[in-house]
Amino acid sequence: MLPLSDFGSQGAPIHYKAWVCSSPGCGFNIKIRNGDVYLNEPIANGSMHTPRVR
Repeated sequence: MLPLSDFGSQGAPIHYKAWVCSSPGCGFNIKIRNGDVYLNEPIANGSMHTPRVR
């Protein structure tokens, strides 16, 4: 499992917001959103993602 971090709406870092399986075929993931824990949400290919301009 690999830990992932993110930034909140005010720009504060949120460490270990998600954990994902390191094997591409695994698909297992755990995400924390607004204090709730979500298991195995669908994983989308991020190749079409457009980064936000800051």
